[in-house]
Amino acid sequence: MKKTKKLLACLIAAATMFTMGSTAFAATTDQETVTVNKVYKLTNAGTVSPEETFTLQQTKKEVVDGEAKEVPDLVAINGATFAQGEATFEGSSKEITVTLPKYDNVGVYKYTLKEVAGTTAGVTYYGDNIKLVVTVVNGENGNLRIAAVHTVGNCETSSQS
Repeated sequence: MKKTKKLLACLIAAATMFTMGSTAFAATTDQETVTVNKVYKLTNAGTVSPEETFTLQQTKKEVVDGEAKEVPDLVAINGATFAQGEATFEGSSKEITVTLPKYDNVGVYKYTLKEVAGTTAGVTYYGDNIKLVVTVVNGENGNLRIAAVHTVGNCETSSQS
């Protein structure tokens, strides 16, 4: 019984320390851009991947929590361009950069992104939605800060067959 209580106390202490560290880390992150990793994979032997540019588009936006009545649009989304033959069986990786807007209110803002489906024969595009969540808090001297940004979704693979 004593060993169980001691083990439980150690687990609670470790969980508390981990949670405190995670919260402090999120509160100190200011970002102007977000990057989404795009992986272009070759799936058939004896083929060469075509040149392709992959990009995302904003399809929806909403205020999840906070004082704002509207959500500003994302400023820009720069695509990831792969040269002909650049895809490999392991996958060639590049970044898609999303530029965040300036926010006027504290809050949690959610954007829905979708990969723009091209028309290149043999290339499979990611069809699911990607959620981008931005948390804005009060900073020093009344300035607003982007405290945390995270994405939910897996926009990492695109196949060429």
